[in-house]
Amino acid sequence: MTVVAAEAPATEAELSALVAAAARDGTRLEIVGGGTRRGLGAPVNADATLSTARLDAVTLYEPQALTLV
Repeated sequence: MTVVAAEAPATEAELSALVAAAARDGTRLEIVGGGTRRGLGAPVNADATLSTARLDAVTLYEPQALTLV
């Protein structure tokens, strides 16, 4: 994996903008949460890493839709 950028958005708006830009540019993202199992599984071939570490609050919970944001 060759990482050319690492981002850690702090808001949903920042996250949305980063994902939209990556999709528009064809940038492959590795999404990292706490990183505790990052080395498990198949190797990741990504252009950039997107960390969710700074997204530390639940802003939407819809149990019927199995959605948590």
